Amino acid sequence: RTVLLGLQALRIGGDVLVGINGKPLESQLDLDLALNRLRPGDAVTLTIYREGHKMDVKATLGER
Repeated sequence: RTVLLGLQALRIGGDVLVGINGKPLESQLDLDLALNRLRPGDAVTLTIYREGHKMDVKATLGER
């Protein structure tokens, strides 16, 4: 499957992370900045594409 993310088409073979706690992720830097504000044990909501469907998944962060 292919998902359009912004102007970029991505081939999906697994989950594609596109947001964390309601904020969109447009780059690896966005993800790094979001994770730097969080600690192990914090609960987060991840926005992902799974099998072509966008969904929110709750997770608890572990050690990096």
